[in-house]
Amino acid sequence: MFNLEQFRDIAFRRSPQPVHPLRSLADAQKAVAELPAHDHVAALGELTSLAKTMNETDTFASERRARILFILDEAARERWRALSGQYLAPAGRPLAKDGDINILRAFFDSASEFVDGLAIVLDHGDGEKSAWMKENLARINMRSMRWLGRRLALAHMLHLPVIGAMWEKIHRRHRLAEEANVARIALPVFEGNRFPTSVRQEYVRCLLLELAAPDSMTGREVELCFRITGRAAPAVKLDNARSDSTVFAVIPAGDGLPMLARQLESGLASSAYFLDTTLCLPKLRAGLERDMDRPKDEPDTLFSSEYTIGERYAMLNRLISHW
Repeated sequence: MFNLEQFRDIAFRRSPQPVHPLRSLADAQKAVAELPAHDHVAALGELTSLAKTMNETDTFASERRARILFILDEAARERWRALSGQYLAPAGRPLAKDGDINILRAFFDSASEFVDGLAIVLDHGDGEKSAWMKENLARINMRSMRWLGRRLALAHMLHLPVIGAMWEKIHRRHRLAEEANVARIALPVFEGNRFPTSVRQEYVRCLLLELAAPDSMTGREVELCFRITGRAAPAVKLDNARSDSTVFAVIPAGDGLPMLARQLESGLASSAYFLDTTLCLPKLRAGLERDMDRPKDEPDTLFSSEYTIGERYAMLNRLISHW
């Protein structure tokens, strides 16, 4: 059982110190190296605490804040992977039902601090124009959008009444990235990633998740859907004009959610984005043609052994019907 009280005690019940312990990149690297190797509750709590107390400290220059957050972000990913495994397959095999909800609650708390930290870098910085900030502006925006997407998925998994507020942030981040001319730059969001992404692609990923009607899914289904959207998003065309193959649209402002394009009021068409998901369908169908002769209760080979082949088939069929 995930100890949520221990996590929140470490993450949130410390008073800010007069001088933040992470004064340099070396301090951040040392803090990460000293995290307990096998106590993921304590480690994630400590990383969340460091991000939270940074958010409460206004003495960080933008570059230093961003670079330290990158270090904490990389370390958090490792803990998230381990804890995701505990949620989805606690005994080493797919659980086939939702796991410990306290893991999701801790994830949501942690994601919120990283979302806020990257927003401070991008929206409330000191106007610093260092070479590093210019070179990494696209990646900072990508990390921000990736955390926003992850937080959106968690909000659906937990059935929290914050979806509208989340979409305000997602639309705003995409708009500001477009205005800064970094929304369409394709890069690996993390060093070592096999495939590049972009702010625009992460934005599309959020739209695809919403189109799949996640409110009617279980927590583990939302997570599987989010993983599949990451593979499908590059095939989506997002344009300002409607085409013959356009099915969906979204007003990219406020708490606007994607909808059928035919439902869009005519007076709003000029301010809408239109989504063409046609090329997603071959990708989804290809996933249905894999492992056809294997038992459906065996671990999945495409999206993680934490799911079964049967779960993959069910989700792909759902997405084909929704997209």
